[in-house]
Amino acid sequence: MTETLDLFTPTLLQALNACAVLLTVLVLSGLGAVATGRWRFNEADLMTGIGVAITAMTLIGALSFLPLSWIGYVILAAGLIGLTWRTFAGELVGGPGSGKAIILLLPLLLLLAGMQASQWDEFSHWLHSSFYLFEHDSFPRDGLPASRASYPAYPYGLADLTLLVSLISRQFGENTTILLNTFLLGAFGLVLLRIAELADRPTRPESRGWGVAAIALIAGMLTFPVQKILFSSYADAATALLLGTAAACGWRAIEALERGATTRAVAPAIQYGWIMTAVVALKQANFVLFVILTIAVIATGVITPNLRIRSLLRILLFMVIPALAVFITWRVYIDLYLTGAAEFTITDEERWVFHLAPEILARMFDIALKKGVYFGLMLLILFLGLRGLIRRQSPLDRLALICGLTFLGYNCFLFMMYLMAFGENEARSAASFWRYNMHLFGLAALPVAWLAGSWAADRFAAAGRTIAAIIATALIIALPFGLSGKIRFDHHPVKDYIRGITQEMRTLLPAGARLMPVDPEMTIFYGLVVNYDLIGAAEVGGYIHVRNAPAKYMTLYQERFQPTHLFVHTITDDVDSFTGLKLDRRASHLLKRSDTGWQIVKSWPYPGYNSPTEFKH
Repeated sequence: MTETLDLFTPTLLQALNACAVLLTVLVLSGLGAVATGRWRFNEADLMTGIGVAITAMTLIGALSFLPLSWIGYVILAAGLIGLTWRTFAGELVGGPGSGKAIILLLPLLLLLAGMQASQWDEFSHWLHSSFYLFEHDSFPRDGLPASRASYPAYPYGLADLTLLVSLISRQFGENTTILLNTFLLGAFGLVLLRIAELADRPTRPESRGWGVAAIALIAGMLTFPVQKILFSSYADAATALLLGTAAACGWRAIEALERGATTRAVAPAIQYGWIMTAVVALKQANFVLFVILTIAVIATGVITPNLRIRSLLRILLFMVIPALAVFITWRVYIDLYLTGAAEFTITDEERWVFHLAPEILARMFDIALKKGVYFGLMLLILFLGLRGLIRRQSPLDRLALICGLTFLGYNCFLFMMYLMAFGENEARSAASFWRYNMHLFGLAALPVAWLAGSWAADRFAAAGRTIAAIIATALIIALPFGLSGKIRFDHHPVKDYIRGITQEMRTLLPAGARLMPVDPEMTIFYGLVVNYDLIGAAEVGGYIHVRNAPAKYMTLYQERFQPTHLFVHTITDDVDSFTGLKLDRRASHLLKRSDTGWQIVKSWPYPGYNSPTEFKH
């Protein structure tokens, strides 16, 4: 019981960061509300504001070299003015029930406020990108220190948002993206609720009760149930939720044009443009999602009866210009200032593996069978969309067609990337095929929301809806307490031990130290943790791990990296031979180079276990 309560008691600094995230979410929602118009999709205000903020920081930051914090303060001020203006004008920023949704999220936010990074790519890339902007107030470029991120040329959309939060909190929040994902989940739940309501009635409700807000939150959580991706600094969850919202906005624009309401189509089209800009700025490959979804929306509009092509072309400019501007600007910035910086690229033609196409397709099919609920649902949506291609009658036909075509196009793209970009080993295993399909979770939820709204409208009387609202409210409040152990997966004995050591190592390492992690019985993961935690205290490199553990590699990496210190996490005979010491194998050690060889600076016994190999990461 005490351990559970400890999860709900963040430190003062962690609580302040959570409050800063909440304030940033409100301000960005206000920014999104004023960046569109009267007929906007109110529930998408937060996503729209995120797109506006990322667009401003990318374009101005890349083209002017103004400090990013200056741009950020202007964005925050504009959002605060917009929030105040829309609120006093009597408009519902975020849509009816958004305030209730935030209050219902508080127990979950309290649980997440103390969460730490725990995933591989967080320590290898995402946290480094965010911390770089916080530390240098600029995107990486010539004249500034090199980024420690795996892919310094990746877009910096998530890092931009983390910087905005830090301008309020005056600290770097390691779990900022985790908290932002939670708010995005809640906002997307309201988007789904609005689609379900549209299946029953076209008019927007004046207000929504607590139970309805709770139902929306549960719908949002069911959209992305993979907690180790959702509650991390990865961009996958944000991509899925933003992409789903953009698709909803594009669909709303098509529906307005189908009714001949050209004026009403402009606001959701503008929202689509801003939100897709955010999607493009999250991950390098997300530009493909922008292209595929836009083609799907246009194709759906072209086949829609009573829709004038001229009207569609008119709103198309709003939908594509922001994302294209950000994408082109960032590509130019890379060519000018990040030449040679790492990013994901297509391999040379001689390394393409088209001869493995049948094997790769078989592996993709095998993964799809294991994740049958999602892939079965998407195939059903694709079927409904293709049926709609023939019928062209209802809003559901058009919504399913947009989502189904995007699913088909994106998976064809993934197949081509396995052939041309991943290399033979990863291509054979269809590496991360399931994780990449998580980007489409938001799309999968949209037709389901419409069908659920239609079904509930026909079957639930007022009493039934009241009971459902009560159950949903109880669930959303109880969930953080009942599933706290599942949600707070960030605690791990070895990781927590390493992170405690690194804080002490910062005080033991002299200026200019060059540290080589030596961990021959483990993967490189804990070396990456050390690298992140020692930013500003030491240069870390020459990692020794289970795949390059023999003594000959230790000597080779020492000659290449020229370390002044070693952090020895696990010990083998090769480590003893390499260091010339007989090290305690139930402890980790910090060593320093001297004229006579390696000397122990300090040792830390393992806390309650004999070897880190006892635990799986």
